Amino acid sequence: MIDTTFYAQLQAFERMHPFIPTEIVGEALSSRPEAWLDQFQSRLGQLGFTQPPLTTSTTSHPPIGKIPTLFYSERCTHSHSTLLLYNSYSLSGNQPWHSLPILAYLQALEAVKHILGDLPLSIKWLIHFQQDTETDLLPAFLRANQARLQANACLWDDTIGTSEAGLNAASAPLLLLGSKGRLGVSLHTTSPQAASHSMHGGIAPGAAWRLLWALQSIKDEHEQIHLKGFYDAIELPTEELLQATAELPDRSELLRQRWGLPALALDLKGLQLHYTQLLVPTCSLTTLTGLPFSANASDNGEHVVTHAQANLDFHLVAGQVPERVYTQLRHHLDARAFHDVQTRWRYGYPPTPAQAPDVPFVQLARASSELAYGQRPTLLPTTASSQPLALLASQHSLPFVITALAGEAETSAFTRQAALLLASFAQRKKSGER
Repeated sequence: MIDTTFYAQLQAFERMHPFIPTEIVGEALSSRPEAWLDQFQSRLGQLGFTQPPLTTSTTSHPPIGKIPTLFYSERCTHSHSTLLLYNSYSLSGNQPWHSLPILAYLQALEAVKHILGDLPLSIKWLIHFQQDTETDLLPAFLRANQARLQANACLWDDTIGTSEAGLNAASAPLLLLGSKGRLGVSLHTTSPQAASHSMHGGIAPGAAWRLLWALQSIKDEHEQIHLKGFYDAIELPTEELLQATAELPDRSELLRQRWGLPALALDLKGLQLHYTQLLVPTCSLTTLTGLPFSANASDNGEHVVTHAQANLDFHLVAGQVPERVYTQLRHHLDARAFHDVQTRWRYGYPPTPAQAPDVPFVQLARASSELAYGQRPTLLPTTASSQPLALLASQHSLPFVITALAGEAETSAFTRQAALLLASFAQRKKSGER
């Protein structure tokens, strides 16, 4: 499966050219994208990459300085194998180490070219420099560019989401075989009245209370979501992936301290925590606003709110369909006589069911990871974050693996893993193996 000759050559190459030397790591940890993006593009050019114009305009999401919102580059050859790479970089959390997986993939490509004398595969590379407000930009781009982004396999990185969930705090390698989906809904209600003083609250209906009562009916204090049929379609992963989830080390204390909480919701720990993180859908109230009827009304807290709006953010698991959940929400409100509470679809994409561990591309990634790290990787059924990978995997036929940097100190192993996977995938396709 893994070419042992190539592995020996990779080890010799790494001794002469250590992956991501200390000074480069220091630069990545202390700088913004402007410090490395120009050099990154130059090195891509030396590998034969070009940057064709993007089909979907991003003018509604302008770049920040010299940083594009979406960066796309491709290297086209006559090879029968095409690999799609995806990385993200958060522009909001001041975490410049998010560049390390990008630089690791780049070094892996350079190592393969140096050892084999060429890169015997076509590569399409998409990087999303994301902001918190861009919940629909990447899904819209993927939908509009499905033909351009066709590939034989996809290597998708979710270092950001995996790190935020506390799953990669140790140096043990992780491979994620599926991803959550997402649905954003806006709820809005209006009381048809002129601005009235709060003294009339017993007889003048208030939009804020009306919306709060509707929201309270959707989810209770035990985190249970009360949309009829909401949990019915959930598909559980294989026993192997469930067991891997059960064996994850407890991260409850790490997350509690990170978020400054006395305890996590429902005081979850260990298996219950990880099961909930990865395999239970969520519904979060992300904004709640209320306004008096007149914009000129005195903002002294003495007027009945006549306009109220809330945003709900659902993270969905395998088997759930965003459109169906949206319909369930609408039926739920109507069944409880909340006809006046209007709903509006904001964004959404389906979850991506877990790849079977015996899929050849997963087996390649698994073997590459075990050699690179010197230990077997943990296979998890899904990401803790939501990723629009399903928009590329038409009917889930695109083989993919989701990677995550396992601790900042393990960058060299991560690069080694990527190089082994790239070379093995190219050679496997070249030999006609499927």
